[in-house]
Amino acid sequence: MIHGVGSGPTQLYAKAPPGVLRSTSTSGPFVSSAALPADSIDTGFRSGDRQLWVSPTEGIEAVFVLKDEKVEKWPRFLDGCG
Repeated sequence: MIHGVGSGPTQLYAKAPPGVLRSTSTSGPFVSSAALPADSIDTGFRSGDRQLWVSPTEGIEAVFVLKDEKVEKWPRFLDGCG
């Protein structure tokens, strides 16, 4: 699953289990059980019961999706689509 977020140039973030995307396709691995960094900020964006969080430490390299107290870390997608 790939989603775009941002107010400037659109950044795409990928939720993909290991082996689905080439390791060079993303800024790092998808982490299905992550912790929110101490500097995390709730963006206010919601999709159903999912919340989008960002971290200044991570910058644009990853976003965090919180659902039912579970946190996933989605890396930035580097390859583009289409």
